Amino acid sequence: MSSTVFCLRTFVLGLLAASVALASPVLADDDDDDSTPKFTIGSRAPALDIEHWMNDGEGKFDHTTALKSDKVYVVEFWATWCPPCIASMPHLSETQLKYADKGVQIISVSDEDLKTVEEFLEKEVPKKELTYAELTKNYCLTVDPDGSVYNDYFRAAGQSGIPCAFIVGKEGFVEWIGHPMEMDKPLAEVIEGKWDRDAYAVKMKEEQAAEEALMKVQRQIGKKMQSIQAKIEAGEAEEGVKMLDELIADEEFAAAKPRLEEMREQIVIMYVGGDEGVKGLKALVEKNKDNPEMLNQVAWTLFEKHTEEPLEADMFAAATAAAEMAVKADPENGAVLDTLAHYLHANGDLDRAIEIQEQAVKHAGGQEAEIEPFLEQLKAEKAKADQ
Repeated sequence: MSSTVFCLRTFVLGLLAASVALASPVLADDDDDDSTPKFTIGSRAPALDIEHWMNDGEGKFDHTTALKSDKVYVVEFWATWCPPCIASMPHLSETQLKYADKGVQIISVSDEDLKTVEEFLEKEVPKKELTYAELTKNYCLTVDPDGSVYNDYFRAAGQSGIPCAFIVGKEGFVEWIGHPMEMDKPLAEVIEGKWDRDAYAVKMKEEQAAEEALMKVQRQIGKKMQSIQAKIEAGEAEEGVKMLDELIADEEFAAAKPRLEEMREQIVIMYVGGDEGVKGLKALVEKNKDNPEMLNQVAWTLFEKHTEEPLEADMFAAATAAAEMAVKADPENGAVLDTLAHYLHANGDLDRAIEIQEQAVKHAGGQEAEIEPFLEQLKAEKAKADQ
C-alpha cells in the first residue's frame, strides 16, 4: 500500500463544512481591531515550551526548548480528530528521514490532553501492521495541553486550520507557513539557502488579504454551502454542482471563486464521475503538475476507490496519468513510485510494475516494511505466470 494516504472525500466535505461554519457567529476572547497577524514570515520564532514528548526519533532529537542556530525546524500542529493531520503523518516521517542528516528537526504539536493522544498512538493504522506510535517514531510527536506553543505560533499567526506547519530557518526566523503536504519545495530551498523569504512574505500577505475577503464572502453564502453539502451527502452530487456553478458565476462572490472552483473539481472527481469527473481530474492534475505529493494523494485515493468499485476506463486512465506525472516530478519518492506500481499492476503491466516497485523499495526512506510486501506479491505473480 502507498504510504501517503489522503482522504479526498473528507477534504471535499471538510471544505464545505468550513464554509458552513463561517456562516455562524464566532466567539473570540482576544479579538482586536487589527486583524493583521503580528507573528508572520520574518518573525523571530519563540522558544518551545512543550510538556510531553511522545516520540523523538528514537532518541535522535533533543527535547528542544530554545531553537538552535544553523538548524532548521518544522513546527507542525495536529490533532487526533483531524483526518488530514493523520494523512500527513507518513509524509512527515519520510521528510524527517530524508533530512535528518541536514540539521532538520520536525516537531508535531497537539494541544489535546495526554491520555487522548496516548490512546490514539496505541491504535493500529488501518491496513498496516503497525501502530500510530510506530508510524510517527522517526520524528518528534509531542503533546502540549496548556496550549503555550499553540498560542505562540498558530494563534499568533492568525491561522485557522490544521494541519499547519511553520518552517523556521537557520537564523531563527519563520520562513514559511502552510499545509505540511505542500512544504517540500520551500523546505528544500530553506535548507539549501536558496529560499527568498522577502518574496514569500509579500506573497503570503496577498494570500492573507484574499483569504480575509473570502471569509467575508463565505459568511454571506454559508446557507447555500450548507444546502450544497446536504445534496452531496444525499447522493445528489449533480444538483450540488449546479448550485455551486451558480455561486461561481455570481459576481457578488468573486473573491470566493478560486476556492469554489477547487471545491467543484473535488466534487466532480469523487461524486459525479463520467466525462465531468475526468475533466475535473485533468484540470486538477494540470494545476498540480509540479506537486508530486498532491498528485500522489489524488491518485492513491482514486485507486482505493477503484478497489471498492472499478473506475470507468477514462477515469482510470486519467488517474494513471496523475500517478505517472507524480513520478516524473519526484522519481525518488518511494510512496509515489508505489502508487504508480499499483496502477500498472491493475492495468496488467506486470513487468513494469515490478520495475517501478523495486525502485519504490530502493527509495522507501524507512518505509520498507510497508512497500516490500507488494513487491513480493508482484514477483510471485510473475513466477506463476512464467511457469
